[in-house]
Amino acid sequence: MAFHLVQKMRNIRRLAVTVWSFLNSCASDNISSEIA
Repeated sequence: MAFHLVQKMRNIRRLAVTVWSFLNSCASDNISSEIA
């Protein structure tokens, strides 16, 4: 059950990173460079 929870959290995190990257690409380069 714990392993299942870890997999679920990883999927959510991966989705969040994908959305975050998409938003950064839409925003100015200054914002993305500050985060990175």
